Amino acid sequence: MRADLDALASLRPAVHDAHASAHPDTFKASVFDGARREAETWLDQPSTYVLVALLDGEPAGYLRAEIFDRAERELMHARRLLYIDQIALTAIARRRGHGKQLLAAGVELARELGIRYVELDVYHFNRSARAFFLSQGFAPLRERLVRSLH
Repeated sequence: MRADLDALASLRPAVHDAHASAHPDTFKASVFDGARREAETWLDQPSTYVLVALLDGEPAGYLRAEIFDRAERELMHARRLLYIDQIALTAIARRRGHGKQLLAAGVELARELGIRYVELDVYHFNRSARAFFLSQGFAPLRERLVRSLH
């Protein structure tokens, strides 16, 4: 997978730049070297999985997911989940079934690991991503609101 670091870094703008444009106070502009260093840290985390989609033999997208174990608390059951942190596709790979395949592979990974829950977040501005996730069987769980104080 280390051979895919350059590919992951070059694919990062496909998901990141829309977020940086919509929320410049939160997200920095993507830079290849920084994206590559970050992707390298993913590979060192045993609870992190990165799946790569190919189009004509070339990387066209990726899904990054992480396992989280939530401890039992007084009023909450213990819960193990696969959290999909990022899913990115190049423009040419969109609307060709690659997103569905990546997401299905993430769900299958959770099944193989014996995990019952797959969660992800979608930013409010990203209506097409929200519609896509809803069409793939995901449902709203909670809503996070923010208030800027400047």
